[in-house]
Amino acid sequence: MKTTFNHHLNQLKVKSLGFTLIELLVASSLSILFVIVVSTMFFVTTINSTKIEAKRKIKNTGNEVKNTLDFLIKNSLRLMPNDTGQTCSQTPSDSLKLKNLDGGITTLKLVTSADNSFIASNSTLLNPKNITAENLQFDCIRNQGGESYVHYQFDLRLGQVANQHFSSFVLLRNY
Repeated sequence: MKTTFNHHLNQLKVKSLGFTLIELLVASSLSILFVIVVSTMFFVTTINSTKIEAKRKIKNTGNEVKNTLDFLIKNSLRLMPNDTGQTCSQTPSDSLKLKNLDGGITTLKLVTSADNSFIASNSTLLNPKNITAENLQFDCIRNQGGESYVHYQFDLRLGQVANQHFSSFVLLRNY
């Protein structure tokens, strides 16, 4: 009886030396599934990170453009008729012409090139070349106290990833 038990024990040891085909297939399938889940999480995180970075870049650029426009408008001597003969006191316009403290004239408008559009003054582009500016519009508002404000708005877009609308009211000090 003892030899039969040892014989069965030896047979079990021989059979347990390797893995069956089913065990290998299950282990391989679980490994592949794990790799797919981890790589999907990595790509989703990377895409979300890219979108967040694009939105941050749009917001920072928009705030820089707003600060520049606010400064130019606030420190102008007066508003002048633009290239189409409109002054800001009329209907909304796509450009604004300002008489500066130094006697110079600055025109703020949307400039379009072959591959992009920019908010520009006479001397510089206010948004970088990889960010598209759209829908620039200027309005003048006079409140009941007689104070004049310029309201402007514009949109910035970075490819198909991110876009944002910007708007501001600027009190005209010298109007």
